[in-house]
Amino acid sequence: MAAFGNVETKLAGIADRALRSILTSVFEYILKDVRFGRAGDGDSSQNFGGGFFYGTTDGVANTEFTLEHSFGRVPYLAFQVIPLNTANVKIVRLTNSKAADANRLYLKSPDTGADFVLYIEG
Repeated sequence: MAAFGNVETKLAGIADRALRSILTSVFEYILKDVRFGRAGDGDSSQNFGGGFFYGTTDGVANTEFTLEHSFGRVPYLAFQVIPLNTANVKIVRLTNSKAADANRLYLKSPDTGADFVLYIEG
């Protein structure tokens, strides 16, 4: 998402003052309330092109396990989040054991049986 200063600089090139003022107000409003949204399992992000997915690491350390996503295309980014309305979710050590595909992520962790949540974008 663009920083407001950059957007404002680009809007300065609009000669019509009324239009420039309206667009500036719209962008100020939109950019101040950009959010990821609530992290429900499989829920889409509120303002971004990703979603939240719950997983549990394997019971045996460093054993590959998969996490199914619902994109139908290969995602390109994942990071962990801790939903504050869910107990026992942890930040765990994860390794991407092989490239993701259109249905799954392939992960390993030395942390066993730990619940985690990923924001996945793709």
